[in-house]
Amino acid sequence: MPGTMQERAFRSTRAFLDANCHDKRPNPTRLAMCLKKEFDGAYGLAWHCIAGKSFGSFVTHANGGFVYFSVDNLCFPLFKTEVRPLIKPKPPRLGVCNGLVCTEPHRTTLLLRPDRTRPSKMRSGPRSS
Repeated sequence: MPGTMQERAFRSTRAFLDANCHDKRPNPTRLAMCLKKEFDGAYGLAWHCIAGKSFGSFVTHANGGFVYFSVDNLCFPLFKTEVRPLIKPKPPRLGVCNGLVCTEPHRTTLLLRPDRTRPSKMRSGPRSS
């Protein structure tokens, strides 16, 4: 992680602890949340923070997006992950009418039938009452 970002993490953590110095024990969950939200706002989404005295972790992080530090008696891994959509967006739904593709399946399409000289109405989408 670049030095300027590390410095911001240290200063933000120290400021939070100093602002809550009247508490006998700081709330590590709240501190982790504040640090995560600050980094999400400043450097884009998908930052994660763990705060505490005793914990194990095994994480995957974006290149150059990890720092582990301690302030007072609390330890902090702060890291960024990549954000990717889990599901690819579906292409627009196409209706099929007697082998012809209708790009608007909710509308009525007129087709010529080989056995008739005039058009017949074919519905290409769900019927509504």
